[in-house]
Amino acid sequence: MTKTKRILVVEDDPMIRDFLCELLQAKGFATRCCTEGETALKMAEEAPPDVVITDYRLPGMNGVEIAVIMRARRPEALIIGMSSENKADIFRDAGADFFIQKPFPVQNLVSIITKGRGTDA
Repeated sequence: MTKTKRILVVEDDPMIRDFLCELLQAKGFATRCCTEGETALKMAEEAPPDVVITDYRLPGMNGVEIAVIMRARRPEALIIGMSSENKADIFRDAGADFFIQKPFPVQNLVSIITKGRGTDA
């Protein structure tokens, strides 16, 4: 039996956050969502995620800062950065495995999560 992937979504836009959380839950993932970095770090301590999806622009720390901390704390986690601007290089330099520029086809995100590292999205 395959273990259900635990996903943490960090997104301050309520429409995007709710959409992603509902979509990922409907796809069978155990999904937790929050709006900012400090809460994300606390949630990750309580229930370590297999996948972290973080927006770049957030209140408090930005998504790149979250990626750096999550990579140090959860080296095995899949980290996906997202932004409406091309932030691929800075997310990858911070330890993210993937970057998705908004808007994106949700199937691309689901494919990355399902296949994990080594995916050429």
